[in-house]
Amino acid sequence: RVLDGGPRIAAFLADLDPSRGGSISVRVEAARAVVLWSGVPGAGQINRNTFQLVLHADGAIDMAWAGMQSREGIVGLTPGRPGVLAAIDWTEAGTGGSAGTLVERFSESEHLDLVAATRRFLEGRHDVFQQVVLYTTRPLNPVPGTLAFEINVKNDVLGIGVETMDHARDWGSAGALESVVYMDSVDTYADSDAFEILAHEVGHRWLARMRAAADGALARALLGRGDVHWSFFFDSEASVMEGNAIADRGNGRFETVDFARGWSALDQYAMGLRTAAEVPPFFYVDVPDDFRPHGPFKASSAPEAGISFTGVRREVRMDDVARAMGPRVPAAAPPVFRQAFVLIADNQAASTASRIAIVDRIRSRFGPYFTAATGGRGIASSVLR
Repeated sequence: RVLDGGPRIAAFLADLDPSRGGSISVRVEAARAVVLWSGVPGAGQINRNTFQLVLHADGAIDMAWAGMQSREGIVGLTPGRPGVLAAIDWTEAGTGGSAGTLVERFSESEHLDLVAATRRFLEGRHDVFQQVVLYTTRPLNPVPGTLAFEINVKNDVLGIGVETMDHARDWGSAGALESVVYMDSVDTYADSDAFEILAHEVGHRWLARMRAAADGALARALLGRGDVHWSFFFDSEASVMEGNAIADRGNGRFETVDFARGWSALDQYAMGLRTAAEVPPFFYVDVPDDFRPHGPFKASSAPEAGISFTGVRREVRMDDVARAMGPRVPAAAPPVFRQAFVLIADNQAASTASRIAIVDRIRSRFGPYFTAATGGRGIASSVLR
């Protein structure tokens, strides 16, 4: 983040990968220093970018670009945190200076700036929200290819596999904010609350990264897609975090019977709503085979009911989890989880009464859903303060 980082000259702030080609050279002279990026590709992209930064002894700064092919990047100058942001069009910029940050963002498509939007919402409000859920009046997804996603902002919980961090102040919170959920265009949810999607993203605040010790190793058998969702072959009690409810049909055959119904006992442990002693043993199916109907099912497959397969049942106890992850610290969390639901519009006209009503409908119904999905142990409160 340009605004919240240290002092920076960004000739082209982007994810570049010089290990894949091109070169970066530095030439220091008596009156200037020149840095040249020549044909450097973007990370994971087939392109080349050539640009130059010149620092003059008198304090002047020159930037030049040629053959830029990366899809997006930021060009600007900043004195560092705390700073005041001024968006600028460099093609029309004069030679005058500024005490704050001057920046222009280049992109082939429009995206929502999650940090700026969250800071704008939290400004002037009591710092009580642990999670902010964002909807927009048109598609502005900053992560192409996803329907919705969650970003961990702050975590001080040990033993659940989530990195400890605290970026709350960068997002405009004095310390309460832990998570931001992006749900994209509210029109998508006009006819459905889609709680299985919302609950899934809300759950990523804590889940799903749990492992279990097996044979002296850290077994990843519970994990599936991206190692942040439950495995298809894990009896997750039809968790919204994927996996399935799996019925043991006997003689080594199993069948998926349900999915995406709520948070399992293990989920609730990660959320701080159950102690380890309150989580009964569970199981996953090892060496799965003989699928009926036939299909290329694997641990990362999406949940699906009605799939029969063979395998070996492996029992897991919370002692196994504790050996792999360590105990959850703190052992419990307050049962009330405070959320804010926000609708972001380009202008007042786009923020129609019908769109506001959709967000309000989802907000008002999610509280009861949250309580039911946690077996009556959790409360999601979205009272605006």
